[in-house]
Amino acid sequence: MMIMSLLLITTFSIAQSHFLVSANEDLHQEVYYLAESGMNYAMDEFREITRQAFEECISEFKWDPLKYPLQSVQEAAQSYVKDKLGPKFKKIMNDKGYLYKLPSPVLANIPENAKISVLIQFFSTENPLRIRISSRGEIGKIRRRIDSQVVVNKISGYFSSLLFDFVHLSGGDFIIKNGGQFETEGELFIKGNLLLGDNSLLYSNSSCVVNGGIYLQDNSVSTFSDDVICRSVHVDGEQGSKASFLSDLYTYGEISAIGKNNKIDLDGVLYACPDEEGVSVGVVAGDGGNIVLRDMIYINGTLNYPDNQGFLFGSESIPVRGEVFKSVESIGGWNSSFYFPDFIPEYAIDYFRDDFTYLDMDTQGTLLYDYLNTPPSEDSYLPSYLQHIMEVNTASIKIMREEGTESEDKNELLGYTSGLVFANNQVKEASGKMPSNNFFNDILLKMKTQTVWDYSSQLNPTIEVTNQNIVIDGNSFSILDEDKPFIYITPDEKDIIMPAGSYEGILITNGSIFIESSKQVEHTGLLISGNDLVVEGSLKLYKDKDVLLELLSQEDESFRRFFRVEPEAELFEIRFSKEVLYNMQW
Repeated sequence: MMIMSLLLITTFSIAQSHFLVSANEDLHQEVYYLAESGMNYAMDEFREITRQAFEECISEFKWDPLKYPLQSVQEAAQSYVKDKLGPKFKKIMNDKGYLYKLPSPVLANIPENAKISVLIQFFSTENPLRIRISSRGEIGKIRRRIDSQVVVNKISGYFSSLLFDFVHLSGGDFIIKNGGQFETEGELFIKGNLLLGDNSLLYSNSSCVVNGGIYLQDNSVSTFSDDVICRSVHVDGEQGSKASFLSDLYTYGEISAIGKNNKIDLDGVLYACPDEEGVSVGVVAGDGGNIVLRDMIYINGTLNYPDNQGFLFGSESIPVRGEVFKSVESIGGWNSSFYFPDFIPEYAIDYFRDDFTYLDMDTQGTLLYDYLNTPPSEDSYLPSYLQHIMEVNTASIKIMREEGTESEDKNELLGYTSGLVFANNQVKEASGKMPSNNFFNDILLKMKTQTVWDYSSQLNPTIEVTNQNIVIDGNSFSILDEDKPFIYITPDEKDIIMPAGSYEGILITNGSIFIESSKQVEHTGLLISGNDLVVEGSLKLYKDKDVLLELLSQEDESFRRFFRVEPEAELFEIRFSKEVLYNMQW
């Protein structure tokens, strides 16, 4: 009996001891879970702070070729993020009160004596930003600790090329002639001029940037549905041509329609802002040409006239200063015979002082406006005065508030001009108010960032790319499989004739690209010509950035490096996360 009692006592003691060991192990595991929960909470917080700081950087970043002339967009974005991400990250941390530690996460169903503390330590604010995290759990006298190191890499998040936003970039002129037809559903960049002649057609459904001028002649028609930035616009020649701008037009100089049945219609806002002093800026129409302006007008400058006589109004006492006469007109421009008449307007000679051309532009404008609206009191002056003002052209330009309806108040100009307005069969004084003091500076900066950049800075010509899915045939080529994109990149100044058909891919040459008169071409992707693009047949261009990005991800490293796109690390990277001794030095 005694033996049985001893066995029962022994069994009970063993069971009790096992229970205590098991309970203690569970408690240790629970403390580990506390430390792990604190670490997970910290990781989630830092990921969110990193995302917020990074998105602020990217939303602020604006690619500026004037500031980053030799960098790709990816490199420029990396430079910006490198400077801004660290301070933004620390500001968000400070705003949350996360100086040395994070608040403990709230957990359900844990013992009352359970504790979690999360400590943080910045040990590098350079690139990359490095943070050390220590999460510590306690229940009673049981304590466990997990340490981690995270890295915030200052990346761009941009795995693409700026060039993929375009369907065509030209280092020379874009010429459409001899009945050529062009249509685009993507953005254009033309370093030279855009030239249409001889019954040619252009339709652009996306923005168009022309560093040179836009010229239409001889029964040609162009329609731009999106914004256009250019040096100038000129419609002239015989048979009548028309340029229609359905959105905003930005120009450094003149827009002009000269000659019978030549027309410009502008439905959007006109911004005319010179980048050099003395440039002729404004709106010109005459000799049967017409211009209609249907929206706001902002012109920072006036028009120039060729110096036909060396002096104004037939009087040698009013000399022209310089090689051209800088008029006080912002809109008009077909009044040469008024300034340089072939007769002597005696009243004008008496009215305008000898120092007229030395006066400031505002004073000149006031004098000219008053002269046109103040007939002479002496009858002897009246015949030559009437003959003189008959030389003024105010009928070739219409300013309309909406299509088919002239402005209700003809004395009100919607926008701003720095000079007189000769339009709507009347002369109006310079009027309007600039929206802000820096308005034209901001407009000019916008124009320059889109016109003066060198697209070749986004390429690495030293990288040789293997051509894909083509057979080269002299100056032309053929597509092996029209269901797959092709790659044809040549570093030579080689002129290339595009084959007829519908296909997609990338064609880049330092020479010119030709569409022959008998060819119809539909291309999806990207065309780049170091010289001209010449269209005498039919060319339709379509944008599909996904096709280009797919090539970027699928092709070998040389293709990616040619477009100056490099792989980047993850934005938020965990270098290590492990349990350490609780009392290990922090």
